[in-house]
Amino acid sequence: MKQWQWAATSTDFKLCVRTSGAPGGKLHQSSQLSARPYLSTQPPISPLCDAVTALSGWTSGIATNYGGPADGMSPYSPSFGTQEGACGYGLLSQQQWPYWSVAALSPSNSFYQAGPSGGCGECFEIQCMSTGEYANNCITGPNQVSIIVQITDVCPQCEANHIDLQALTYNKISPISTGRINMQYRRVQCVPPGKMSVVIDNNVGTNGWLRMFVSEAGGVGAVKQVQIRSSGSSSLWMNMQNTFGSAWEVPNAPTYPLDVNIISANDEAVTALQAITAPGQIGEVPTNVQFSIADPSDQSLTQPGGFTCAQQKAWGHRLAASHAHSRHRGACARKAG
Repeated sequence: MKQWQWAATSTDFKLCVRTSGAPGGKLHQSSQLSARPYLSTQPPISPLCDAVTALSGWTSGIATNYGGPADGMSPYSPSFGTQEGACGYGLLSQQQWPYWSVAALSPSNSFYQAGPSGGCGECFEIQCMSTGEYANNCITGPNQVSIIVQITDVCPQCEANHIDLQALTYNKISPISTGRINMQYRRVQCVPPGKMSVVIDNNVGTNGWLRMFVSEAGGVGAVKQVQIRSSGSSSLWMNMQNTFGSAWEVPNAPTYPLDVNIISANDEAVTALQAITAPGQIGEVPTNVQFSIADPSDQSLTQPGGFTCAQQKAWGHRLAASHAHSRHRGACARKAG
């Protein structure tokens, strides 16, 4: 059996890509991707096929990239939405979901305005379009792919349907050097490989200030409300205030330990019991809860072996059932030789 892996720094690798322009076309090993000057340690992305659960229709727009040469930066270094984005997620690891597949929305964007939280945590599929002013900027042919990004930042200077992508993510659909593409985008479900986490930023203690963020929310991705109460208590939930991005806080936390009730944009509520155990506890705290995900196989869109889209979906279901897919998000690259 062949050993499949993602080659992080070498150019002698090949991607599993679809040869047909129609959904469900067969996958094959592409030629070496020497045309792409930047390689990512992110897992490869899905081929163009109807293998994601859409939450909206398509909208036309443009995309640019940040954190690359145009900003005087290395695309491999944290910057903007992977370091201190307006959503408040802080420094993101390139080795953990969403693997730097992140983007920034304009405050004029309809999804930002619809909320909650300015679209923070929502996921979008983006396809480069070989039409319009930047028609020649797309990677086309058998290496053409779509990308799925999570919103972690705001782009104040962007127009309504202008999305700013992390440079390595942009590089999957167009060389970083092009700087700008015509694209279409749609909202899709988020499919992290595990449960949600709460990230505690400040925790003074009982009757003191408490601020937290919810990360790796699946399904609709967007969090509408976070509530807390003392564990084992029959008292009413205390609503936290969304002060910026994905930050939730109260000035007077109840007695610890605390249960955390997280409510999605479509009113699904999940409760993490005794999620915050003590005053002063800070950092990332895993939970055992997650929003409903319509199709868990969406997170395993590209798999080894040259699968069609239908086969990918079936493979993803098997992986979801066994939880063996937690680190197989699109692991469809083989080191040459």
